[in-house]
Amino acid sequence: MGSIKERKGKGKGRMMMRNEDAITLAKMIIELDLLRDEIWESLTSEAGDKAYEILRNVQNS
Repeated sequence: MGSIKERKGKGKGRMMMRNEDAITLAKMIIELDLLRDEIWESLTSEAGDKAYEILRNVQNS
């Protein structure tokens, strides 16, 4: 797909490309959020009440 900076053009097409990029990024964020929820469910099923503590410990290490 290339980076957003690489895909920028000139003139009228540039605005359309920005809109397409924004939509693509929004879709990616939604997919990532859904994946995060799935992973969180897996962690909580494995770690139970300690899931949040484990997540923060790993995040801060």
